[in-house]
Amino acid sequence: MAIATASSLTKRFFGHCFGAEVKWRESTPKKEERIGEIVTNRRPVPGAIACVVAAIGAIFVSTFNAAQSLPPEVPRTEPAAPVAGWRFTPEISVTESFSDNAALAPSATAKKSWITEYTPGMRIEQRGVRSTVFLDYRLHHFRYIDDSRLDNSQRLLTSYATVEAIDRWLFVDASANITQQNRSAFSIAGATNASGPNGNRVETATNQISPYIRGRVADIAAYQLRVVGADIRSNDAALPHTKGRQWTGFIKNEHVTSGFGWSVDGNALSFRNEIVGKSYDERIRGLLSYEIDSQIHISAIGGRESSNFASGRNDRANTSGLGLEWSPSTRTQFAAVKEKRFFGDSHSISFSHRTALSAWKLSSTRDLTALSGQLTATGAGTTAGLLSDLLASAILDPVAREAAVRQKLEESGVSANSASSGGFATGRPFLIRSDEASVALRGVYNTVTLSFSRRDQRRLGPAIGGTDSFSLSNDIRQQGVNLNWIYRMSPLSSVSLVATSLRSEGLSTPGLDANQRSLNVLFSTRIGLHTFATFGARHVQFDNLLNTSYRENAVLGSVSLRY
Repeated sequence: MAIATASSLTKRFFGHCFGAEVKWRESTPKKEERIGEIVTNRRPVPGAIACVVAAIGAIFVSTFNAAQSLPPEVPRTEPAAPVAGWRFTPEISVTESFSDNAALAPSATAKKSWITEYTPGMRIEQRGVRSTVFLDYRLHHFRYIDDSRLDNSQRLLTSYATVEAIDRWLFVDASANITQQNRSAFSIAGATNASGPNGNRVETATNQISPYIRGRVADIAAYQLRVVGADIRSNDAALPHTKGRQWTGFIKNEHVTSGFGWSVDGNALSFRNEIVGKSYDERIRGLLSYEIDSQIHISAIGGRESSNFASGRNDRANTSGLGLEWSPSTRTQFAAVKEKRFFGDSHSISFSHRTALSAWKLSSTRDLTALSGQLTATGAGTTAGLLSDLLASAILDPVAREAAVRQKLEESGVSANSASSGGFATGRPFLIRSDEASVALRGVYNTVTLSFSRRDQRRLGPAIGGTDSFSLSNDIRQQGVNLNWIYRMSPLSSVSLVATSLRSEGLSTPGLDANQRSLNVLFSTRIGLHTFATFGARHVQFDNLLNTSYRENAVLGSVSLRY
């Protein structure tokens, strides 16, 4: 009863505050569900502050009353894997925020304004015996009450599909994504759905299709051959239309004989755009491994590589390397590989350890990357990635684990990418050294993620075409710290804190740097069967010698309907 009363009061409050007349009708005769049909009726905003304050008080009181009728707090079980079949989930949210610097201008010219954000979205899921489909689409539209010239929209899409076309042999993966990239490493690194006329935002669409085959040769070896076709488009010249193709394959022994194993793998990447023309990198390697015991494996690597990434000419070189794997248990893993490549030494080192309530990870890589690899790689340092590591011991099914992570983030109001560490758009291949350390901790009431990252990026090839961050500095370093803390006040409510810091430096250009710090505090609660509310505040500080520094403080309130 308390939840139903709170829902009714909240609908009236927000209908008045946001200038909307809300009509309700019964959806079923047995449940207290309502479907809202909102008819826009724009009103003046002066009373909005009083409405928001009153709404916050009503939410706190109703949440407290509802919590009294619930049993004592117990650890919540995570959702099971989605059932087979199709599932369609519509969603819409309205956010009203008040900023003391709506245009993100210098302090001397800062202007206050109310900002309204409308976010319709939908999620489509299907899980079958031989296919899986997932689509999540969001449209963020920001409307500025005092200056319509600042109005802007952002599209976000995450989708993928996998099909087993021929039983246990031919498979097809496909994906389509729309993301918001940073145009420059030395301007404000905007959050995914942050308001403000951020001229550093670039919308990028990436489409991929990847058929592959895998199987066995008698009982001797296993093989796989995959081809990936990618098409990447954006609305910025620094990230030109790019088409790419990559072939990968391997064959390896099925059974270790006398402790020895072997494998042969190959990789051929090529892409074309207006900045670099056609670029390619082709490798073939042979690997011989030895199993010292069930926990320790060592390997020797030898091969040949051909690439025009560095000089624009066909550079050929022999490659060699060593590898080590140590797996004392399924929860503790260590792997290290070092190779000599045409551009110098490359390495990949990773250590991870999990317990029932914690996940620890260290990693370091040095390798070359191209445009397609940069845009399609998943960030291990994101909040969603850290929570996934944390739940790996408790939820083995990756689909169920993904659903659990998504549910936790939605309930707390925290963005899945709130812990991202910068990055920037470029159409060039480049050399990257990335070091990351992260920890995620989970308790009955508290969930904490903390990550540190440092990325050194060096341009490969001549400075031709395009204007991007590498036009200002050949070597760029980005260092980030990200903290997320979610505290469950009750089965209905939670408080979260998100603190981030990012510094970008041009190592080959003295005085070229940018510093950004942000702090967000959010209170989220369920106020109805399908209705959620969030209230919070944020502070952002950005300093840059090349661009205009600014400060912003804002308060916000939002209501979401999710079915």
